Amino acid sequence: VSSYGGLRYIFEAAYGVGKAAKDRMAADMAAELQETDITVVSLWPGAVKTEMVEEYMNDPETPSKAREVWAQPETPLYSGRAVA
Repeated sequence: VSSYGGLRYIFEAAYGVGKAAKDRMAADMAAELQETDITVVSLWPGAVKTEMVEEYMNDPETPSKAREVWAQPETPLYSGRAVA
């Protein structure tokens, strides 16, 4: 599971690097597996209500723009159902 964080800074450098690596791995695997019946995707859900997001939203220093984006996050179950 990746996110917009692979393209732009969101939480911290390690988060962005991890997401960018997942996108690259998915793209490279798709190229290598093109001749097979295997499909590779990099899922980019919307704002997901994780423990990290809850901590971020509870921080008084969180910018108001971020609060707008994360006001109605998805649950992890929602993304899981999309894949299943």
